Amino acid sequence: MTIRSLSQAVAEEVAYLDAAQKGDGGPHTGFRDLDDLLGGFWPGQLTILAGRTGMGKTALALDVAANLALDQARGVGVFSMQLCERELAKRWLVGRARLPLDAIRRGRLESHQLLDVLAVQQTTAGVSILLETNPEPGVCELVERARAIRSHLEESDKPLGMLIIDSLQSIRPAAQHRHHGGYIAWALKQLAEELHVPVLVTSDLSPAIDDRADKRPLLRDLEDVGRPEQHADAVLLLYRDDHYHPDSAHFGEAEVTVVRTGHGSVGTATLFFLERHGRFATHVRG
Repeated sequence: MTIRSLSQAVAEEVAYLDAAQKGDGGPHTGFRDLDDLLGGFWPGQLTILAGRTGMGKTALALDVAANLALDQARGVGVFSMQLCERELAKRWLVGRARLPLDAIRRGRLESHQLLDVLAVQQTTAGVSILLETNPEPGVCELVERARAIRSHLEESDKPLGMLIIDSLQSIRPAAQHRHHGGYIAWALKQLAEELHVPVLVTSDLSPAIDDRADKRPLLRDLEDVGRPEQHADAVLLLYRDDHYHPDSAHFGEAEVTVVRTGHGSVGTATLFFLERHGRFATHVRG
């Protein structure tokens, strides 16, 4: 852990707040209602994005990466243990070009769809997102690779703005730990503070949720996956009612509930989930 003076920390905090007042604050998700709750991502902050399998955690994490890189011109390091580079590239093209995923996977595109793909490729050329796709890295290896990503971005004059890691359960601890999730979250918090950047990590939740009448996740549902929330500055819980109820009155909507935050407010932001394109969009108030 880095030893720093209180005066340094206060000076950086004041500079950060001053920048925020001018509309040039730190990284944010790019989703208006969610950003209103979170108050943005802060240097050294660890945020957990948790949800059951199939809710769209990876898609939302990649959307945040896209918003950071495209709209905020920030360097982003993405660790994906769930998807290989080609699958990440396909999802990027599908999401940005608004194409059906099966069309990309089959390689059969209409002429206008191909033009959309080429346009996305051109836009992506100026994006500073670096990928790491080791399927099961050790925590020490991940830390070293994160440092390397920061150095690479700094050499290209694009400082690291955020690390996104998908997922917590895929990271191997340095040794066997009774609370695996808690240990990994502790290590990621140390990494965020060392690099002085926010870290967003996805996490699974207890499958016991599926046996409840109300399947909306709660903070305590992280207890069964090693209690990683103990070391997090912010915890977001992702829920889509139509995942369980295809005839839901809230079909296509996703709830992102902020149950812990050090700089914002707890509450729920509603997003649209465009399942065909594998991406989220800001919910338009009716």
